[in-house]
This record gives sequence, structure tokens and C-alpha cells, in this order.
Amino acid sequence: MRLEPVMWDALAEICRRERRAIHDICTMVNGRRGHSSLTSAVRAYIVDYFRAASERPEWRAGRVE
Repeated sequence: MRLEPVMWDALAEICRRERRAIHDICTMVNGRRGHSSLTSAVRAYIVDYFRAASERPEWRAGRVE
């Protein structure tokens, strides 16, 4: 899977927050994706994750408080 460095960083941040391995997150995304590529599905997951996180009042500036 080829991602831009910023996407790898974002995926690593999700893994840190969720206390899961990159492999685990990618396996989950792979199981949920439709006809898109895994790379595209992971990018969409990253955007959706941080969009949802931005709506949580306890998360500020990318950190759990």
C-alpha cells in the first residue's frame, strides 16, 4: 500500500489513540471496503476518523485531554 508520508503519520496517530497496530486497522478497513482499493479505503478511513474526532469536545489540537 502506498500512502503519502502525512497519511502514514495520520494512520500512526490513529493507532496510538486506539492502541492498535497498523496491521489491525488496515485489516479492519479491508474487511469493510467495497470495490475501492485498500489505499483509497484507508485514506477515506483516516479522513472519517479525524472528522469524527474533531466533533468530540475532549479532543483538542490532535490530543486527547
